[in-house]
Amino acid sequence: MIFTNKLNLPEPLFQSIVRVMTKKERVADFSVTELIKPPQMLQLERRHDAEIQVDASDCIWLLLGQAVHAVLEFAGSKYTTEHHIEETLMMEADGVMISGTPDVHCLAADRLSDYKITSVWAFLKGEKPEWVKQLNIYAWMLRTSRNVKVESLEIVAILRDWSITRTYESDYPEKAVAVVPIERMDDLEIEEYVGQRVKRHKIAATRKDDTLPECTAEDRWEKPTTWAIQKPGAVKAWRVKATKEEADALAAESKKMEVVRRAGESTRCKFYCRAFPFCRQGKWLVASWGG
Repeated sequence: MIFTNKLNLPEPLFQSIVRVMTKKERVADFSVTELIKPPQMLQLERRHDAEIQVDASDCIWLLLGQAVHAVLEFAGSKYTTEHHIEETLMMEADGVMISGTPDVHCLAADRLSDYKITSVWAFLKGEKPEWVKQLNIYAWMLRTSRNVKVESLEIVAILRDWSITRTYESDYPEKAVAVVPIERMDDLEIEEYVGQRVKRHKIAATRKDDTLPECTAEDRWEKPTTWAIQKPGAVKAWRVKATKEEADALAAESKKMEVVRRAGESTRCKFYCRAFPFCRQGKWLVASWGG
């Protein structure tokens, strides 16, 4: 991985980010996080690791995440009989080894917690599918390989952009830390899901870059194209519709309105995929965005 510092962050900060981002030696074929990733994304990341460029300014929040984990480790040194902190789990599935490291396992409450640095907006949207899968796989690994009870799952969300000045707003979180209960999945359902993921990743590993299985719309966090009805020159829309026909019909009711196309995009590809420059699918996505 090639690290850049385009915004000239202070050198100690830059070097800290490089250390955090430098990959450690893999202890298994897949970590739980990797297993959940789209196979195309994971294969391109692994194959082009030495070519991928990452700017330090895009990784600032990772340092906060590392700080949180350092605090958890410190707490774990005092409460090892009550909590297991960042304990690495290993389990075989369909001939491959899977590793997972849940943040906190509270034995007394049979509860598994994972800490996430996220935005208020993301928190208000509710649990993410990858959060549900990640925690449920951890719980399945504990129950299956350790015969340990896990009755409840939760995400402890640390809201990086929380502001006390907005707490008067409806639905705005009262504090900068919020707990998100995660729905438990049946062990059989998780076992089937893990098996399917392993199979997909095995297939991807045998394919060349230009024949890798494409990421789905869900994988890409795709936002559909919409049609905004707004006053000419306005920034905000009066209404937003899913089809041009609906928007045209509504705009026709007022001569002061116009219809503006808001192009859809694959958010993960555009902003969060380091392998994007090496992705065949990504090239035609760029063309579809008009960029």
